[in-house]
Amino acid sequence: MDILIGYIIVAFFLALFTDLITGKIMNFLNYIFNTPTMGTLSSRTQCIMFLVFFIFWVIVLLLIFIKKYSTPRNQRILALKKLDIDRMNGDEFENFCVKLLGNNGFNQIRTTPSTSDRGIDILAKKAGKLYAIQCKRYSSNVGNKAVQEAYSGKSIYKADYSAVMTNSQFTKQAIKDAKALNVLLWDRSAIDKLLELKY
Repeated sequence: MDILIGYIIVAFFLALFTDLITGKIMNFLNYIFNTPTMGTLSSRTQCIMFLVFFIFWVIVLLLIFIKKYSTPRNQRILALKKLDIDRMNGDEFENFCVKLLGNNGFNQIRTTPSTSDRGIDILAKKAGKLYAIQCKRYSSNVGNKAVQEAYSGKSIYKADYSAVMTNSQFTKQAIKDAKALNVLLWDRSAIDKLLELKY
């Protein structure tokens, strides 16, 4: 709201400036063409001109405001970008993944009970397909155990796809097993792409 008020104040001063410049231009034309009546405007006309200028600048600045601030999706993405993923604990990273998936076309997102998740932390749908996702907030590379758990969890939850999502990278064995088991691997670069709306 404060930003919007600031824009309106700026529009007011821009209207004053425009009105002043217009007056100067008309006086200059009077001098060049020697037509004194050319720049003689009644108070009412001057007020109308100022109002027109003010409305014009309000519309211009509001369009700028709307384009910059009123896109909820972009605002949510920017908020996620500000978070320091590597300092999150497991639960915080899981919640981060939920929000990130929700901002990138997934729906019907729900987390599984932490006490009996069966290797799956998040269940989410996209294009009618169910994804069983395991989240790993690691400081080192994620091994093939997470891949095997995600693959097993896919069958338990009767999902169409299984995936492992991490803030880190995957070991060579994890990548090899994922290809064999058709498990999706979303590492730090994939998360960065999601944040940039390119994934």
